[in-house]
Amino acid sequence: MVKISLFTGPYIACGVGGTIWESGQSVKDLKFGGGADKDIRFFDLGLNCGIGVSIKKFMVTAQYGWAYPMRQPIKPAFGNEA
Repeated sequence: MVKISLFTGPYIACGVGGTIWESGQSVKDLKFGGGADKDIRFFDLGLNCGIGVSIKKFMVTAQYGWAYPMRQPIKPAFGNEA
């Protein structure tokens, strides 16, 4: 039996770690937080929506998330400073 599902709802996430390649340099650990010396904010909020197809015991989904701008980098990435 084939079932089609539509779904939508809010999400909340938090960063637990990460790295970034800096232009002309090696890998750097990201600094999470809200200050000027931080790279990215710790929390993320948004809306998720998608469609799924269930066939017997398997489900395949396609989804998209719209993030509230909390996850935007605090500092410009890759030296693109204005």
